[in-house]
Amino acid sequence: MVLNVLSRIESLRIRNAKDTSAVNNDLFRLLYSKDLLTVSHNKIELKIGNLNSGTDGETLDNFSEDLINKTIREVRTQFFKFKPV
Repeated sequence: MVLNVLSRIESLRIRNAKDTSAVNNDLFRLLYSKDLLTVSHNKIELKIGNLNSGTDGETLDNFSEDLINKTIREVRTQFFKFKPV
């Protein structure tokens, strides 16, 4: 499943590079993927300094399946809000 999401994103990147006027519909649906959120977290976590706490005092150590499910639920119901960084 991870490969499906990543290959979808890569195909969009290639298409958009070739056709800058391309329209991407339903991109928000990619955020419904637990695999995408997990892979994204893992990629971010590996960078130096990203385990330090942010302005809200939280760290990437708080990442969990419950947080993924909550984020997906909030995106689907349009209640998701980014926190200040």
